[in-house]
Amino acid sequence: AQSLICTLTNTALPSVIIAKRSVGKAGTFNFTLSALNNFTDILTTTSGATVTSAAVNVGTVGVAATVVETPASAAGYAVSTSCVDANSGITGNLGSITSNTNTATIPAANMKTRAAYTCTFVNTKLTSITTTKTASASPLLTGVAGQFYTVNVSVAYATTTAALSLSD
Repeated sequence: AQSLICTLTNTALPSVIIAKRSVGKAGTFNFTLSALNNFTDILTTTSGATVTSAAVNVGTVGVAATVVETPASAAGYAVSTSCVDANSGITGNLGSITSNTNTATIPAANMKTRAAYTCTFVNTKLTSITTTKTASASPLLTGVAGQFYTVNVSVAYATTTAALSLSD
């Protein structure tokens, strides 16, 4: 009679979780995934809060994975992405993979056994500065006392302590 010994080894495949933060706007955001077990994901945010998907998207060791926010960020918003491996101490995937586009790609070399990436997409409303100038009288007359201009400056979606300079 022969004895047979079998050894079963479970290997943790690389994974990607999507997080979304929108500053200046709440909304529903769609993502298209490539080289992962899920093809899409949808996240709904409130302004300024980071929401993390419950879906763990499993990839393949040695195969690049891509997550694309679709459609790309709305006009008037800056977009950035950052992917960080929570198991970097084990995998050696140090630092973050960043982009200033709506696409996050984790290179094949980083899709290692036990890699556990979270890719965060951030949309930030761009600062807007507007000015209005109004006259106290219309038309302003040369040499008449008590006439003046009022200039209003508005800064939207940001705070500033920097000096603003106006000239006329």
